[in-house]
Amino acid sequence: MRNILYSKKYPKIDIEKAMHISNDASQHSQTIKTKSFEEFMNSDIAKLTYEPIPEREEYKDKFIQTAIAAADEYEVDIEVLESDGYIEVGFFFDNGKIFNGIKRMIAYADEISFMTEMQNRDIAVYLKFYTHSIYTKSGRRVSPL
Repeated sequence: MRNILYSKKYPKIDIEKAMHISNDASQHSQTIKTKSFEEFMNSDIAKLTYEPIPEREEYKDKFIQTAIAAADEYEVDIEVLESDGYIEVGFFFDNGKIFNGIKRMIAYADEISFMTEMQNRDIAVYLKFYTHSIYTKSGRRVSPL
């Protein structure tokens, strides 16, 4: 017998109603302001500063090795990427696949993203491990938070 100990559901949002979009697109026109290349390059997003986090460097290899071991143990597709400031691991598997290896990875992860229908699999889980603090040009720390 199963008992529900906690349950919480949120109402499904009707995107068309939320954005007040009519089915007749001719009634509405939207102007989207895009930045020029020069405006973008001068924005906070384009001017990031990376500051190494020394104590994280020793865990970087452990994060990667643990991810590879978990993928091998449960025969799950994996992709390990290194980017400016972080390591990202992607696990790809199909619905119904038991993948308990994800539990040991969550302890290391700074960010977790879930997606569907990626890499020819039903489910994708991406975990990021930051090796650097990332700051905007104004000095605001954006990652890891």
